[in-house]
Amino acid sequence: MDKLKTQYPVIDNMKEGSGEIRMTAEEHRAYVDYLNLALQMEDMERQHIYFRGHTNAVAYFKKIKAI
Repeated sequence: MDKLKTQYPVIDNMKEGSGEIRMTAEEHRAYVDYLNLALQMEDMERQHIYFRGHTNAVAYFKKIKAI
């Protein structure tokens, strides 16, 4: 993501800028790729939290001798 933002400064302008922005087809493709990577990263974070919760639950159940 950082590489795309460095290579295509328009990505930061889309996220934090204001006013009119013009993009080439290549910049648009890079922005779409950036958004896809952001979604993948968010999904990975959610999975990590989800599975960490399961790990904690198993440890808790063992502690209270439920399993």
